[in-house]
Amino acid sequence: MKVALVNNRPQKTGTGRYAFTLFDQMKEQGVTHYFIDQENNRLERFFGNSSYIEKEFAYSHFRDNQIFLKLRLNKIILDSQAVGRIPRDYDIYHFTNQVVSNSVIKVNLHGKKIITVHDLFQEKGLETILPKRITFPGIKHGDMFITISNYSKNELKKYFGISDEKIKVIYEAVDPSFRPLNQDQLTSVYDHLSISPDNYLLLHIGKPLQRKNDALLIKILHNLIEKRHMSNITLIKVGDFSKEALNLLHKYHLENSVIRVPMLDEENLIKLYNISNVFLFPSFSEGFGFPALEAMACGTPVIASNRTAIPEIVGDAGILIDPTDTEGFVEGILSILNGESLAKLYSKRGIKRAKMFSWESNAKATMALYESIV
Repeated sequence: MKVALVNNRPQKTGTGRYAFTLFDQMKEQGVTHYFIDQENNRLERFFGNSSYIEKEFAYSHFRDNQIFLKLRLNKIILDSQAVGRIPRDYDIYHFTNQVVSNSVIKVNLHGKKIITVHDLFQEKGLETILPKRITFPGIKHGDMFITISNYSKNELKKYFGISDEKIKVIYEAVDPSFRPLNQDQLTSVYDHLSISPDNYLLLHIGKPLQRKNDALLIKILHNLIEKRHMSNITLIKVGDFSKEALNLLHKYHLENSVIRVPMLDEENLIKLYNISNVFLFPSFSEGFGFPALEAMACGTPVIASNRTAIPEIVGDAGILIDPTDTEGFVEGILSILNGESLAKLYSKRGIKRAKMFSWESNAKATMALYESIV
């Protein structure tokens, strides 16, 4: 059985990490990973422990065209060019995210096509006003589908009419490196951020997207400082704020109570989870919720939204609250900060639950799916 993983996302992204980790788990079984490096306009091939550049592309004649950029057609065309260079003798072509699967509408592949659908969110350019069938035209060409949560499975059924028997839910996982650290491993982080270990630290990680609901973070912080008179509390925000959140930040003059950090490498991210008293995850919608799982693995109590896939991942290992309920989040935070036994309870529950999600199990279930359709 010959299998090609087809991926267009770098390892530093969530969907890219899924593809690279899945390949790492299955490379001994002869799986080949084709990575479409959009940043450098080239196709890379990984097989076993070796890798090389399969093909470089030049598409300058349309890459700066504003219409193409708004419709994101430049990347779709590059993906199609790259997929067109992949040999046709594979039994299975596994497209590791729903976006790269759009390339199949221009390329005739003879093997079975499996598509992993992480979510069906439409967040950039003109796609925000288009029907999902137009944004993700490649989905209709799939023979089988993997979703990373039951929420994403139900969305796929709802918008594309895919039947139950064609969809397999296989949860993603967290790397074992996300774990509780000893206090002596964290001293440098406090020094680097110029904060006292006595400060209460709230952590959030996410892009400046409307569905991430980061404006609620500022409302929570304002409530804690102004109404609950907590002067020793700091919000650490990894990633940029949305415009709405920034406006609130300046309106409430909370700049000195927020530490803004760019996206970090894994080692420093793990340290941030470990020094934080509470991880906040108030998203309106998530296809899975990697940051919440990472926080739980590190033993950081999680207070999260009760919508979409988040309850499915967090379960009873965190406090789940309506993402519009500022007061509810504030009360949840205070219950953790003022109750050492409750903080320890959620820390232990989080660590235990995170262990239920493993990449080894993910790879075994994926390989079983391959074998069932060949």
